[in-house]
Amino acid sequence: MSTDSGNEVIGRDYPPISISGSAQVQLGDRYDQSYHVHSSTVPQLELPRENKLGLLFRGAPEIDPKLFIGRQSELQEMERMLKPQEHTTDQRKVVLGGMGGIGKTQLAITFAKMQQRSYDTVLWLNATTEPLIRDSIRSLAPLWERSGNVSAVDDGHLLAFFCKWLSLSGNTRWLLILDNYDDPESYDIKKFLPYCSQGSIIVTTRQTSEVAGKCACPWIRVTTLEPLKEGLEVLATRSGRDDTHTDQAAYQLAKRFHGLPLALASAGAFLHQNKQISFEQYLVAYETRWIVSSKAPKPLAEYDLRTLYTTWDISYDQLTSINPDGANMLMLLAYFDNERISHDHMKAAVVSSDSDVPPWMVDVIGDDTRFAEAMGDLHGLCLLDFSAKTKEYSMHNCIHDWTLEKLNNNICKDNYRFAVRCVAYVVEDKDFEELQHPRLRSVAAHAARLSHQRFLESHVFQGLTNKQFDELRYLCDILYAQSHYHPCIEIEQRLRSLFDAKGQSKSLRALSLCYDLGVSLSNYGKYDEAGEVLQSTLQERTEQFGMQDVARLKTEYMLSDSYFYQGKYERAEQYLCHSLEGLQAAQGIGPDHDIILHATTRLATIYKNTGRFDAAERFLHQMNKRLDHAEKICRQVLYVFEARFGPDHYDTLFAVKGLADVYHRQGRLKEAEEQYEHVIRGRTRSLGDDHLSTSNARYCLAHVYYDQKRWADSEDLLLNVVERSERVLGAVHPDMYYCLELLGLVYHIQGNLDAAEAKFAEALACAQQLPDGHREVERGKWWLAHVQEMREKNGVCCHMAETKETDTTIVEVTDKLETDERFSGLPASTSS
Repeated sequence: MSTDSGNEVIGRDYPPISISGSAQVQLGDRYDQSYHVHSSTVPQLELPRENKLGLLFRGAPEIDPKLFIGRQSELQEMERMLKPQEHTTDQRKVVLGGMGGIGKTQLAITFAKMQQRSYDTVLWLNATTEPLIRDSIRSLAPLWERSGNVSAVDDGHLLAFFCKWLSLSGNTRWLLILDNYDDPESYDIKKFLPYCSQGSIIVTTRQTSEVAGKCACPWIRVTTLEPLKEGLEVLATRSGRDDTHTDQAAYQLAKRFHGLPLALASAGAFLHQNKQISFEQYLVAYETRWIVSSKAPKPLAEYDLRTLYTTWDISYDQLTSINPDGANMLMLLAYFDNERISHDHMKAAVVSSDSDVPPWMVDVIGDDTRFAEAMGDLHGLCLLDFSAKTKEYSMHNCIHDWTLEKLNNNICKDNYRFAVRCVAYVVEDKDFEELQHPRLRSVAAHAARLSHQRFLESHVFQGLTNKQFDELRYLCDILYAQSHYHPCIEIEQRLRSLFDAKGQSKSLRALSLCYDLGVSLSNYGKYDEAGEVLQSTLQERTEQFGMQDVARLKTEYMLSDSYFYQGKYERAEQYLCHSLEGLQAAQGIGPDHDIILHATTRLATIYKNTGRFDAAERFLHQMNKRLDHAEKICRQVLYVFEARFGPDHYDTLFAVKGLADVYHRQGRLKEAEEQYEHVIRGRTRSLGDDHLSTSNARYCLAHVYYDQKRWADSEDLLLNVVERSERVLGAVHPDMYYCLELLGLVYHIQGNLDAAEAKFAEALACAQQLPDGHREVERGKWWLAHVQEMREKNGVCCHMAETKETDTTIVEVTDKLETDERFSGLPASTSS
């Protein structure tokens, strides 16, 4: 069909489009036929004079290039996949997928700017919705410069013209960015692509696999930045603060946001605008109330109207419409830790529970296919990650925060109690040694999540049945066994308050709970509070059951422990002697029972600390006899475990390490060295080089080297342990304390006071993650003060170990710390 002007009509009854004023082109009818208008009302559209239009980024959320951090591997991969080649014009495209706030847009824009010399034209379109992408096309002013005012041209004609321009022969060196195509069900992105296969295309989306399938192209999963190095760099550039890399709170904030650019940039921008607020104050505010400012959050320019608090609302709205099961599961996951979420544990809890499990959980969690579909949709929206190796799910910290604070504005009792049941199911049939096993660390993390303040302050503890109470006690058991003392105390105190409110504080359940609470408080370093709880428990047990009740005697022993760590040796001795006498006479507790061995050692330490060395020597002599007996027991256990499980089984290696610990305490250092090396080899094979249990064995071996005066060997091994442990725990973690302290001692005894002071400072920073008054905190302060005093005395760093005076000083220091158990230099983390 032709018009009088000689131009070919595009589609039926559509107005003519002039191509550079002369060329005749048939566009076809691939655009939306709903945009039909009369030809007389629409001006002619003409192509620009040349195809080289440069960067067309109108409306794009650009940032200062200095604010873009990291992503070098992604940029290199994009260059490989997208950069035009000399001898081919084939279309090159890629989907950038990832969760909201991960930085997909800035990655695409940065790539385009870095590679703009490879392209004649780079175009950015807002693909959030179909109306917005059409508006973006209309805003490409250089494309319409010869067409005059295009406001009267309908979207259909503009789209047809746009797609044809992308398809022109010779116009192959363009890059098109289709940004935020997060809802592929709402419209088809393909109608905004060229008719022929040429050019380069980037699509950013949260629904990676679906969009990649629709566009028939490969995809790159955009993940978090490196949490510490790059996270701190984002905080530094956004906040404009010079002390970011030395501020421990900044380190904690970077770790907390785990490399999520939106969270880090929001924090940095807020701190830049509010210079009186410190990193620590910001972190406390975030942990306490999530939304830091009382004012409405101000969106960052590059994130349009989305903030850290709203960015995932879009995904949730989509989820509720496509799969309500997935929406329910997302709400439930707020009650679990964000790592190592296991369907097996959930399903077992459903199967083993009575009728108190909500029907939807039975239907979804109890059905493998339905569960997989629900979790698959969460994964498709980049709200979850899935490990094919472990068959477990994980969620980013910040999304996890959002699921609790936004989706669970009202805490759901059913969800909370089901999460408790999942943990209790794993824990209830295990003894204390089993609960200490590293494989249960993820279960302990789920238990710790259930101590969140919002849960503790909610109604979920009201109306507990005996079974539900017992399940909460199982939570406390694994938290204590895995050294999560603070969450353990939080739950135990909440349960205790229920007994007090009902006037049942003298019941057996309440007394058992209070004993556990006292032990937890003591291990957490809150000795005053522990003493108060244990004293009241002791008094009540004495009144109800008499002086020789075994549970009462154990309470008395733990009470002596709390007084010991407060330096109240007289009262500690009084309670310890009475409990030791009673326990030795108690039925079922022999002279080689753990509690007797510990009590005897403790009493000897009290005698040494109070100057009664003869008495101390007598008790230590008894202890050495018991160590000989302990060696025999360890050998018997090792023989049984090796026959039953094999040489590299965790329990077998645990027994080998127990034997090594006995040798170490006996001073049989060569034999201890051989056994620790055996453990390291076995754990490396079965658990890997970076596993904390492997690092623990290396630490113990380094301590043997230290006792053998093999300073260089000890230093090398400790540096290895620090490096590997930091990968797992981070640079500032309480479990790093003893390793850094021993490394400081190695430097100290060799006279390298600069290095010693640095390591003692790092060790103290780790200890200060624990409450004030904790033994490691006091110990770390003592060592740091001591080495600073030595530096001041000597003036310069010197090799003190070469002088007699220095030898004496070191010996005096070591003697003081070894004889006072609060500062014991023996390996502290030898339980695994």
